[in-house]
Amino acid sequence: MSTTEIRALPKKIKKNHLLAMDLWETSNTDAMMRATMIMDYKQLTIEEINEMTCEVTYTKLLDEFVVKIIGKTAFKNQLPTAYISRSGWNLLIVKLLKKETDSATVDIVLEKLQQELKKAPVTKQKTMNRCLVEIGIRYPDYTAKCIGIGKLDDRPVAKGCTSEYAPEWTMAVLNKDNNKN
Repeated sequence: MSTTEIRALPKKIKKNHLLAMDLWETSNTDAMMRATMIMDYKQLTIEEINEMTCEVTYTKLLDEFVVKIIGKTAFKNQLPTAYISRSGWNLLIVKLLKKETDSATVDIVLEKLQQELKKAPVTKQKTMNRCLVEIGIRYPDYTAKCIGIGKLDDRPVAKGCTSEYAPEWTMAVLNKDNNKN
């Protein structure tokens, strides 16, 4: 099932925490993905989040869970570090989306991305790459630098998949935003 199909139903349902928990308990990845879209993060305890995170085996689901649920909780910085390597980048993405990151931090992050992006495990690269794109989109003073760093990424794109090539992704979003205005 495509991500577009998975996202369609939750838009109609809105928030429904009980249904979300029932979907999560199925252990079906598509159902769990939908659960992240209708779950009320305010009703979760840190213990529940830790338990739920341990159940995730699909990296895209972990990304969604971190961005849509964990990143919004008051205790996002109290979580165990076992899954923080990749998830830490997702938590940073949450801060970037809200523009809660100052330029000094952005400079440090870009330096780290430039040094580590190409050497990181592929699953971590994807999240690091999204972080790079979000900086390029949300912080206009850094767009050119992000595109330059993104050009170092030479991962192949599987046939039929959307490119995660940061320069194209960044420009596509910026062009789309400019066309809305």
